[in-house]
Amino acid sequence: MEQGFRVELVAREPLVEAPVALSFDDRGRIWVVEMRGYMRDLAGTGEDQPSGRISILEDRDGDGRMDARKTFLDSLVLPRALAPAYGGLLFAEPPNLWWVPIHDDRPGPRQLVDSTYALGGNVEHQPNGLLRHLDNWYYNAKSTRRYRRVGGRWLIESTPFRGQWGITQDDWGHLLYNDNSNQLLGDWCLPNELSLNPHFEPLEGLNEVIVPDQRVYPLHPTPVNRGYQEGVLDAEGRLLRFTSACGPLVYRGDQFPRRFRGQAFVCAPEA
Repeated sequence: MEQGFRVELVAREPLVEAPVALSFDDRGRIWVVEMRGYMRDLAGTGEDQPSGRISILEDRDGDGRMDARKTFLDSLVLPRALAPAYGGLLFAEPPNLWWVPIHDDRPGPRQLVDSTYALGGNVEHQPNGLLRHLDNWYYNAKSTRRYRRVGGRWLIESTPFRGQWGITQDDWGHLLYNDNSNQLLGDWCLPNELSLNPHFEPLEGLNEVIVPDQRVYPLHPTPVNRGYQEGVLDAEGRLLRFTSACGPLVYRGDQFPRRFRGQAFVCAPEA
């Protein structure tokens, strides 16, 4: 742990269950996607059942821990992403991308934005992210589409394919993302600037390796999948390199020391 930092519990079961995505609102509350139907057993029994939900978590006594929750939407099948948008909420419930207006923490009528947002394939390899960029388009990982609403109408445009699990941006609007084996990839230019000409295929500037060093340093043995393969674990059974990199975040706040601003944080759940 970096000197001066500490880890504190913010929310736990039974207040929240199987969280996969979240967003803070202007009141400090957490809007969280709960994918409660995912892999309840090895056979994936019940994944097609409407057990998912989107909840609002709140800290009412001001101690920094969430102590109250309310259900905003329930009876969802494997929901996977959300983002505040235009006075409402964008959320993904495969294969659909929906938008609902919000009135007093209650959803209004759903509006279908894209009926093929996450169409087919494994749950682990579907679009995710819903990052609002500086250009006011919403971008995703594992996707070739971006979204925006103009005059009450949703627009969908193509954009270069990016990443796998999570997406972020820096202060200049460069998109950064990753895949399971590369902790940080990114674009050196603003989104879609190199794809304006349909007859030009850029060779550089997109999907660049930002951090070439993929080593990790676990403190304990890591029983990962395919650990039997040569080069995955060291002699003491500890993982050598990223295998499940996800959730990249460029820190753009002002609560950490200044040296952390603009730095990228990446999750390594396997380590």
